[in-house]
Amino acid sequence: MEWLIRCSTEGEPLEKVSRDKCHDGTKILHPVVHLQIIDRYGRFLLQKRSPVKIIQPYKWDTAVGGHVAWGESFSEALRRESLEEIGFFPSRACFKTRYIWESACEREFVSLYTAEYHEEPIQFDSREITEVRFWDKDEITAQQGIFTENLLYELSHYFS
Repeated sequence: MEWLIRCSTEGEPLEKVSRDKCHDGTKILHPVVHLQIIDRYGRFLLQKRSPVKIIQPYKWDTAVGGHVAWGESFSEALRRESLEEIGFFPSRACFKTRYIWESACEREFVSLYTAEYHEEPIQFDSREITEVRFWDKDEITAQQGIFTENLLYELSHYFS
């Protein structure tokens, strides 16, 4: 069983809770990390979520995103998730903001980070991700219904 953290609205850990409990509709606030990776042309690296994903299958999403596990810091989770999802951890990931995101089935305390892409080789887990590619602002704003709402919310911090 995967153990996560129920946290306060300030992100302080309160208790250990199962991943299933966090996603069962009770909307237990739990911390996650997201990493937006931007190349030298200002394009965002995005991942297409696998059809086996319970939440938002087939949708394009942030390059890296995942739960902070019980006993893990935000920075440790960011490194672990980066290595798991794209096969590398950027040398300088900078904190951007924190916010609370609520969907139909969960409530997350998101810590958002940004990093520059420096031609690192990308290796993704095909069980979790079906494709990765860089998208520019015009491509993203021209598309409808293929991105997670959380991603579009995050990108509004960069596009405004």
